[in-house]
Amino acid sequence: MSAHQLHRSLARLNLRCFNVRPQRVQILRTPTAFYESLIERCDRATTRVTLSALYWGTGPLALNLAEAVARAASRGVAVNVTLDAARAGRRDEDGRTSVDALAAVEEAGGDIHLVDASGRSGLIGEILGVYHAKACVFDDATLLTGANLSEEYFRSRQDRYVVVRDHKVADWYDQAVRAAAAAPDAGERARALRELCTGPAPAPPPRRRRFHRSRRRPAATLFPTAQVRDILDLDARALSAVLDASPRCGLSTAYANPPPAVVEALGRTAATVVVPAPDTHGFAGATGAKAFLPLAHARFAWDLATKLKGSGDVRAWAAPRETYHAKGCWAFSAGDERRVGATVVGSSNWNVRSHRRDVELGAALVVRDGALRRRLGDEWRRLRARARDPVSEPPAWTALLRFFLRPFA
Repeated sequence: MSAHQLHRSLARLNLRCFNVRPQRVQILRTPTAFYESLIERCDRATTRVTLSALYWGTGPLALNLAEAVARAASRGVAVNVTLDAARAGRRDEDGRTSVDALAAVEEAGGDIHLVDASGRSGLIGEILGVYHAKACVFDDATLLTGANLSEEYFRSRQDRYVVVRDHKVADWYDQAVRAAAAAPDAGERARALRELCTGPAPAPPPRRRRFHRSRRRPAATLFPTAQVRDILDLDARALSAVLDASPRCGLSTAYANPPPAVVEALGRTAATVVVPAPDTHGFAGATGAKAFLPLAHARFAWDLATKLKGSGDVRAWAAPRETYHAKGCWAFSAGDERRVGATVVGSSNWNVRSHRRDVELGAALVVRDGALRRRLGDEWRRLRARARDPVSEPPAWTALLRFFLRPFA
């Protein structure tokens, strides 16, 4: 698998692309580094701050971030916060919502947008579909992640955090968030994001030629992607394109419930899939019906491991007092996991829900630069190091959960 082949696979989807300098791509490691970067970039912003997430937390760290965003707005920075309407309306134990947490931002002149992704409010709205897109834009820097803007994601919930400093990339994600927020319904949202994502088919970079040094190949190319329910599926198609072009890869998801197309693509490559163990699942310790979700996803993970037997394996991420929410794909260069030729990063969980019900934003990044390949390889191996054990079979009764929760979990 070469970068040229990966580029051609993604180019067939007619996606727009941006050449980026590898030294302007930064990979953050921890939830704490993610939070500190958000605060620092808010305080340094001079032109814009655009934050997109499922919801905004009401804990002290989230309130502190809201104050930093409000300070930016008071300096004249254009501030845009976009959240899901149903999830942002959920009240915490003290009766506060995401909108309450952002009161200071609104008072300072920032714009708050709530996206009605399902046409229903409350818990029913969350079940039917949500605005799940995550992207943070500060001036000319874009932070791509799967993390929400709440307490646990700033302290102990591991995710991915890739920062790209490029004004064209930042313009694109700023426009994508605004277009998604302005659309009146899912159909219009899909149309607007499709127009942003697609364009003239990008020509693949020229192969290396001995006497044509002026035609240098770009060191890294970013393809933005989006997903809107089952209407626009560019996220899923980009992932499948990378998997099909990769003889060996790593995949990470917080919810091991991939749709059939992803399972088939994983079966055609040698894949290592990392998922949370039941005690590091995001819903570990939950009460009521949500208490069944870790076991349901343990069943999904076991089902996936059974399907991939002989071609790949599924491993459980374990760490004391932490939970796992990282999602993405790493295509290994020449099968060597120390060097990553392409990565897919963003908000999608690569599960049935993300592909059929939610709104997502992401990116596929094709890399030719050796140093950036190694840094992405280090990111994968650090996550993989905590997933030493294969997933184990959960109790037999959990098979019943498969039928009730698979379309929504």
